[in-house]
Amino acid sequence: MKTILSKLDEILVGIGRYPGKKELIEDALRALLRTKPELKRDMAIELYKKGKYLCREPLRYVG
Repeated sequence: MKTILSKLDEILVGIGRYPGKKELIEDALRALLRTKPELKRDMAIELYKKGKYLCREPLRYVG
């Protein structure tokens, strides 16, 4: 049995609030990072550790 949370993407895309699931997820992640700034720091540190970005790049996520 699916809960409302598991169907949320279908509902919001279905009623036209988002053009697709990708845009919904991107918006949700932006909102999450705004409400939990410590996650931005953790993400920047992981990106730097993995060598994915130069030192300055992850810092822009921290703000």
